[in-house]
Amino acid sequence: MDKKEETSCRRSAVSRLLDFAGRRKALTYLGCTLSAISMVVGFGPYVCIWLVARDLIAVAPNWSAATSIAMYGWWALGFSIASILLYFAGLMCTHLTAFRCAANMCKRATEHLMHTGLEYFDTHASGALRRVVDGCAAETEGMLAHKLPDTAGSVAMIVGMLVLFFVFDWRLGLACLVLVAILLAPGEGDFGAFLANFAFYAIFSAVIPTAMTRVMFMSDALQSATDAVNRVEEVLTAPTIKAPVAPKEPVDNSIAFEDVSFTYEGANEPALSHVSFSVPAGSTVALVGPSGGGKTTAASLVPRFRDACVGRVLVGGADVRSMEPRRLMEHVAQTPHAEDVLLRLPWLRHARSEPGSSGKARKTFAVQNSGPAGFSLDSLPSART
Repeated sequence: MDKKEETSCRRSAVSRLLDFAGRRKALTYLGCTLSAISMVVGFGPYVCIWLVARDLIAVAPNWSAATSIAMYGWWALGFSIASILLYFAGLMCTHLTAFRCAANMCKRATEHLMHTGLEYFDTHASGALRRVVDGCAAETEGMLAHKLPDTAGSVAMIVGMLVLFFVFDWRLGLACLVLVAILLAPGEGDFGAFLANFAFYAIFSAVIPTAMTRVMFMSDALQSATDAVNRVEEVLTAPTIKAPVAPKEPVDNSIAFEDVSFTYEGANEPALSHVSFSVPAGSTVALVGPSGGGKTTAASLVPRFRDACVGRVLVGGADVRSMEPRRLMEHVAQTPHAEDVLLRLPWLRHARSEPGSSGKARKTFAVQNSGPAGFSLDSLPSART
């Protein structure tokens, strides 16, 4: 692991995830701030309810003397509307970041895979890669859009309630934490005020478990986001085929192997060992050998599906690694095996389905019905029937 990868691993999942958001990263911090302010403003209606209860208890039973109740009601409504609007604005900000993050995550991973050598796909199925790219983007989207602002709001709620607990009445604030409120009642001179304060603290203390539950849910979402980011970053670290700074141009369509060796990752023996041969332009050469003899491996080195571990592969006198990848692919073409082509034809599938027919009979039937396809019996593969 290089220094850059070690630094990336030490960073938090949220920080690494926000790297995909680009310039919209700031919207996440703004959204979390608005969510926190929304939760603090949301205390307003509860405070107004406490003020109503305090005034009513103070003038009881002369209820008409409580003249400020209507004002408290309007204040409560205003605080409620402001809290909702702030929370909505915060979610809008975090959603914009989440959508941009998910889109950039998919785009970067897809663009990186477009420049990855085909050897990578031998050990990483396309379906699995698609699940990583699409699935991880969906997982992180929910965390950024909802869990993160809700957690910021929950933390602000807990801190705000603790402050309120000790601002209004430090004794009842302490009582809510240690559950000994009833022991403080005998020492209170104004029992009506004590009762109003106790109702306030009883209402607020019940909200704390809800806030703590949200924080615990964030822990689970953070673990999922960490796993998702790790899987996407693993895709982004896949080796790519890079274009050379000064690409060379082939002079013709000849192919040459110069002392080429290649070993698959994890293999104990090389698939090719010090292979050298040349194919002049315009000529035809067949690589013949048993299964696993290195025929496909040698062919895959020409278009740089893989790169030789030792030696050079030349096309038109130029090392394939010194050619621009697009230019190289313009000089290389591949066709499927003859049998693979024939298997796509309906008359051969019918011949294969005939019970009791031998391999020779099926091939003869295929050639006789090939029509303009022009295959000869001798050109059909004999290894499989």
